[in-house]
Amino acid sequence: MSRERTLLCLIDSSAAYRDLVHGPALKELLAQGSWRVVLAAVDYFEVHTEDLPTDPRVTYRAFSPKLGGPFRKVAYALDKAVHKIGRDLIVVQHPDTTINEIRKNRCMEFKKNYALHVGYARVLHALGLRWHHLSRLAEHWGSYPALGQILDEVKPDLVSYSNMRVGQMDCLREARRRRIPILLDGISWDNPTSKGAMLLIPDHVFTWSERMRQEMITIHNMRPEQVHVTGGMCWDGHAKPNVTTTREEFCAQLGIPPTHKIFLYALARPKTVLCQLDFIRIISKMFEENKLGVPCHLVARVNPVDMHAFAGGDLDSPCLTLQSPSGTLDRKTGKWKADKNNLSTLSTTLTHSDVIVTVQSSMIIDASFYGKPVVNLGYDAGKERPFYESVERVFHFTHAKSVIEFDPTYIVKTEEQLVDAMQRGLANPREKVPQQQRFLEVVCGPLDGESYKRWAQEVAKLVPL
Repeated sequence: MSRERTLLCLIDSSAAYRDLVHGPALKELLAQGSWRVVLAAVDYFEVHTEDLPTDPRVTYRAFSPKLGGPFRKVAYALDKAVHKIGRDLIVVQHPDTTINEIRKNRCMEFKKNYALHVGYARVLHALGLRWHHLSRLAEHWGSYPALGQILDEVKPDLVSYSNMRVGQMDCLREARRRRIPILLDGISWDNPTSKGAMLLIPDHVFTWSERMRQEMITIHNMRPEQVHVTGGMCWDGHAKPNVTTTREEFCAQLGIPPTHKIFLYALARPKTVLCQLDFIRIISKMFEENKLGVPCHLVARVNPVDMHAFAGGDLDSPCLTLQSPSGTLDRKTGKWKADKNNLSTLSTTLTHSDVIVTVQSSMIIDASFYGKPVVNLGYDAGKERPFYESVERVFHFTHAKSVIEFDPTYIVKTEEQLVDAMQRGLANPREKVPQQQRFLEVVCGPLDGESYKRWAQEVAKLVPL
C-alpha cells in the first residue's frame, strides 16, 4: 500500500492563485491518488472561500511570512545588508540582465553614481565572493514562527512557492532547516532576469521553456538537473480556447457597433509606462477623425486599481470603451485579483479584437496565441522624458529582447509609424503569424494546453512513493 504524500503550496502571488486555485493542476495531481494538498496563503494575499477546491484532501491555511523571535531586528538588519550586496554581486556577474538595467535606472533617477555603487561589488567579486555564498549564509539566521508551525503540523514532502521578489519569501528558510525540498514554480517570463539575488535557493524550479531554464541555471546558480521545463499553465487556456460569445454579442456587451474595427489597448501599471493616457487620447482622436479610413473603436483594458486615472472625464470619447479583468478587489492589499471568469473574458476579447496595442507587455504573448497583429508602442507619445522614465528603457529589459529578436510585433517610434502599423494590421492581419509562432515556442515552451498535466507528473517525480 502506497504512503500518503503531502504537498504544501504557498499562495504567495497572483500566479500561484491562478494556476493552483483556479486551474486544474491540483485536480490532476489528486487523481493520481495518495496525495493531500495544503494551500497556505500569505497574509497579504486574500483567498476567497468560494474559490477553494471542494476535495476533502485539500485544506487551507493562512500565515504571516514575516520575521519573528527575539532576534528579529538583528536578522532584519543582516537581511537588508545581504540583499543589497547580493543584488550588486549579481549585477557584476550578469551585467546583461534586467536586474542590472533596473539598478542603472535607479541610480539615474536618484542621481547616484552607478560605477561607485557597484564598484565595491566588483572588488568582492574579484576576491571570489558570489551572491549565492551570501544566500547559503543567510539560511542560518532569522525565525519565521508562523510558517514553522505549519511545517511542523503538516510535515509536507514538498513545499512550492512562486514569488521571486527579493526578501519576500525568506521564510522558506524554515523548510530548508527541516530539510524539506523546496520548489519554485509559476514564475513569469521576466522573473529569471529581473528578480534576484535570491536569499534562498530552491531545490527545484519549474519553468515555461528551455530559454527560461537556461536563465535559471546561468543567472541563479541552479544545477541543470534541478530545473524542469513543464510549460506555462497560464497559457493552457489560450492553447485550447473555448469562446462561445459571437462578435455581435461581444460588441453589444461593450456598446460597440459591430461594423467597427476593434483595437484592444492593454495598459500596464502607471509607474511602468507613464504615457499611457496620452496614447489613449492620441488613438481616440485618431479614430474620431477616421485617420485609418474605416470606423474604429478603442477598448482600453485597465487594471481596476488604476480606474481613478479616468475619473476626470477628459478621456471621454465616443470611440473609447474601458474594460477591466473580471475579479475582486483585495481588501487587505488594495490589489485586484482576477476570478475564474477572467480567462474566458480575455479569450473572448482577443478573439473579437482586430488589432492589439500595448507597450512591451505580456499581452504580446496572449495576442500571439490568437494570431492577432500587435502594435508595440516604442516611444513616449511625443513627450520628452528622462531615460529612467521612458518607454525606451523597457525595450532594454532582457525578456523584451526576445520580442525584438523574433519580431512578433510592429514596433513604432512615431505617430506616423503608429498609423502605418495599425493600417498594416488591418490590411494583412496574418502577416506576423509565423514570427509569433516561433516567439511562442521559444518563450512559452510547449503549446499543447497540457502544461498542468506535466506539472502534476513532475511534482510526483519529486516525491517518490
